[in-house]
Amino acid sequence: MPAAFYEFNVEQGSNFVTSLKVMNPAGGLFKFLPKTTETAWGNNNTTLNFDVPEEIKLAYPNNSNSFGWMKTATTGTFLTIRAKVKDSKGIEVLGGSSVYSMSTGNKITKGPAGTGTILFDIIQNPTDHNIIIQSSGQFSQNGKYFYDIELDYKLGSTPNTTSFVIRLLQGKMVFNPNITT
Repeated sequence: MPAAFYEFNVEQGSNFVTSLKVMNPAGGLFKFLPKTTETAWGNNNTTLNFDVPEEIKLAYPNNSNSFGWMKTATTGTFLTIRAKVKDSKGIEVLGGSSVYSMSTGNKITKGPAGTGTILFDIIQNPTDHNIIIQSSGQFSQNGKYFYDIELDYKLGSTPNTTSFVIRLLQGKMVFNPNITT
């Protein structure tokens, strides 16, 4: 899943909401999470009920080595999706994240409300799009900034997991001045 480049134009003083349609190389929408009615592992712990990014498949060809910790887990972070918006000097001016964790019954649920100004929702039963990005308030920035959106998967065969970060989207975010008469 190589990072795509996209430019966002946002009106200063506005709320922001958009959706992403991330495709699976095999066809159809990429399934970041199992359906709400499914567990993380299915078929007697032999198959995963979500799509695994190609980068993880290359590093961990066996799903038990990458997501084996989820077979019996009732807690623990599975995936964090986060964004950082930085100025030309590399200083972060906006950011945000949402966390998806294991819960009782081998299910994956969204954690408490996301943190920061930019929030994410991953759609568990995607039909038209699979990620929604929105602001938690109005933006006061003005000018051009750089952003990136990353997926941070927790991998391992045991509960001692390590991070595997994949950049999903990057580019410019332009905040146009709010001009009123």
